[in-house]
Amino acid sequence: MANPFIAMEATEEEAETSELPYLEEYAWDFDHNCFRYDANGNHIIVTETEAIKVWVYKCLKCERFIYNVYRHGIYNDRCNYGVWLEKYIGKNPNNEKTASAVRKEIRDAILANPYIESVDYLEIDSIKSDTLVLNMGLTSIYGSLEMKGLEVIRE
Repeated sequence: MANPFIAMEATEEEAETSELPYLEEYAWDFDHNCFRYDANGNHIIVTETEAIKVWVYKCLKCERFIYNVYRHGIYNDRCNYGVWLEKYIGKNPNNEKTASAVRKEIRDAILANPYIESVDYLEIDSIKSDTLVLNMGLTSIYGSLEMKGLEVIRE
C-alpha cells in the first residue's frame, strides 16, 4: 500500500493550481478517542464536513514540529500540520495576551488545511490544567460547521 502522504506530494504551485481531491478521513469516536469500525471490523470512512471535523480534532491533538511523518504532502510540506501550544505551558492562561496568542496558534493550525476557508469564530470556553475547551465555527469548501466543547488536551 502506498504512503498517502508521499502520494500527495506536490509543489506549492501545483497545489495552488490543481483541484483538491475529495476529502476522506477515518471515522473518529470523539467520546472514546479512538477509530470507529463497522460490524466487520473495518474502518469507517467519513467525507466532507465529517472529515473536516476529524481533521481539526486530530490536528489540535498533534504538537507541530514534533513528528516527521507530517512533513509531507500538499498542505504539510513545511510541517504546518498540528498546533504549536507547548510553548505556552506554564504561562498564565487568563492573561489576555497569552489567550490571544493561543487563539492565533489554533487559528493558524486550522487554516493550514486548504479545505478550510475561514475560522468564523474561536472561543476558549474553559481552561483546566492541561485542557483547553474550545467552541468554534468554520467555513470549509463543503459549507459551514460548528464544533462545540472540543477538548485540546496535552497527551
